[in-house]
Amino acid sequence: MRNVVNYRKQAYVKKAMFVYLGTAALEKGRGMNFDLDHYTAEDNEAVTDPYGARGMKVVEKPSQSNNMAFAGVLTQNYPSRQNAGYQMVELAIPGGCAMLRGIIATTLNSTRLSCIVPSALQATSGYIDCGGLWAHAGLPGRGTAIALQTHTDGTGLPWENDLIGTASFATATGTVTAANLFTYAAVGDVVWVLAGGIANAAHAGKYYIKTKTSVNAVILATTPGGDAVVDITTNGGILAVAVVPAAEPLTLAYLCDGEESGLTEYDVPVSAAITCPMVGGWTNLIGAVTLATAHTPPIVDGLFPGMKKTVKLHGALTTGFYIITPVSLGLQPNGTKAVTVTLAATLGQADLEFTGQNWDIKSVAVAATAT
Repeated sequence: MRNVVNYRKQAYVKKAMFVYLGTAALEKGRGMNFDLDHYTAEDNEAVTDPYGARGMKVVEKPSQSNNMAFAGVLTQNYPSRQNAGYQMVELAIPGGCAMLRGIIATTLNSTRLSCIVPSALQATSGYIDCGGLWAHAGLPGRGTAIALQTHTDGTGLPWENDLIGTASFATATGTVTAANLFTYAAVGDVVWVLAGGIANAAHAGKYYIKTKTSVNAVILATTPGGDAVVDITTNGGILAVAVVPAAEPLTLAYLCDGEESGLTEYDVPVSAAITCPMVGGWTNLIGAVTLATAHTPPIVDGLFPGMKKTVKLHGALTTGFYIITPVSLGLQPNGTKAVTVTLAATLGQADLEFTGQNWDIKSVAVAATAT
């Protein structure tokens, strides 16, 4: 019989030990995924060998290639290492509770959060990426959690009201402007840039508020109390931004089990771009963008029948639209064949499901059209 009571104030946590082979520091509260294609040049460890270490033992940070293999949440911090190699790390696993590194306000037993996959650009930007943080809920299942703690907006902990807000780096001085996004923010608070369009795309990462100039503007630094960022860009552009208290408090949550959710990612449409959303999972698009020409990402075929994919637009697009063009697109809800799905108005959403041969459109919402 399992003892799920423990001490009455202690959360029920299911823990397990895994292998991490990287050198980067790991933070308590971040999600980790399985490295199911792990191999080495050693004897009997090639991709053609039945190498057991890839059988749900080796874990790595979330990425575009492992988003369908959620492992669990780090229960402690691990410092960076000079050399790669075998290191045991402890994870809280689905079916129990964990302390999550969340970046949105939460309400007890109401808010659902999903583990974030960094965009391909962010993962190579040189800044601290958002991989493994927890924010707006995507699809249900492994990699999604239910908040068991309230973090309110504007009272108690200073979480901001609209953490999926749009903002822009207006100058090369590190100034970020966004209407009412920094109302409760203070010097030292953390600003996460989850994604950025135009010239800002490669500058997604973690920053600290150096100076607060108004409820609509702050100046950022890359280290607490450090010099203002001066190398961002002078080209403006839209950003997906979250503001977190300086203490970066963790959130108690229940880790959902079941099928893989595919996790969630953030992106900003760019004129004439063809960058691909990750296969499966949930893609949040940050709107309030004017596109000279459409952003037309292809969506490659799914990995298995029943795989789900959702793309949601936050903020309207002007002139050009976000036009989803799956490699193999199937039926609309009305039974007719579709070629593309267009997102234009705020909260436009497309829900797709892979049949094994094509992506069927399960639903479209708010001025999202399938043709």
